[in-house]
Amino acid sequence: MSRHIIPDELASISECLEALAEINVTIESIQIQLDFPDPDRGESWRQSAEYALRVCKKIKCGIDGRLAVLRQLEKKQETAQAQRHNDFLVLELARYVPDVVFRACDYRARIKASSEV
Repeated sequence: MSRHIIPDELASISECLEALAEINVTIESIQIQLDFPDPDRGESWRQSAEYALRVCKKIKCGIDGRLAVLRQLEKKQETAQAQRHNDFLVLELARYVPDVVFRACDYRARIKASSEV
């Protein structure tokens, strides 16, 4: 791991994905070193490597959590943007479509919406 990753400081989904890729490489590297240890390294090295692996796995869990939060936030923002678009679309249609047609469409939309619930 070339830098210390603090999950709560990741501000975007792309930052989370980059950090996740980096931490996965680090975890894999540590795991390979533990699976095929150098005989010249002592037990203290193994303990340090196991500790580093545990820390990296905890950081990965933090990144996963932060990524989930950011994705949910993005989903809410996209939903709000779609709702704003629909609201403006209805207002614009009301200006250009005859009142009778608009009310008929509104009535049918309400019936369809209530039948879906």
